[in-house]
Amino acid sequence: MLAIGRVFSPTAGHKGSAYRRARAACLADGEARGTPCYGCRQPINYALGRIAPRHRMAPTAHHITELWMGGHPLDPANLAPCHYGCNARLSNQLRRAVRRGVRQNTAAGLTGIAAALSDPITSRQW
Repeated sequence: MLAIGRVFSPTAGHKGSAYRRARAACLADGEARGTPCYGCRQPINYALGRIAPRHRMAPTAHHITELWMGGHPLDPANLAPCHYGCNARLSNQLRRAVRRGVRQNTAAGLTGIAAALSDPITSRQW
């Protein structure tokens, strides 16, 4: 009988005890250093995460290189403290920018993420 190894799934990056430990280490380090939010650079109330973990200002770990773009879910260099709301906004903006970059900006000779990021997203487009 062949032993089949576990296949890494990027969608499984937010599940399991290994991710919870990496997230807890990222937030503990951020709290000890007083690291501001990766998205808005405002201070993070780390105690709010213990009281209301889904509050928009609660701390969470942001994947700098998104999992769907090949980022590793457990790499400490890929995790940064971020507000829960800012994390959702950053992820949505990047997805929207990549989708838009695939459809347009090809006339300028730009492709992929470079094309998507050349057209900034403003708050009026949310």
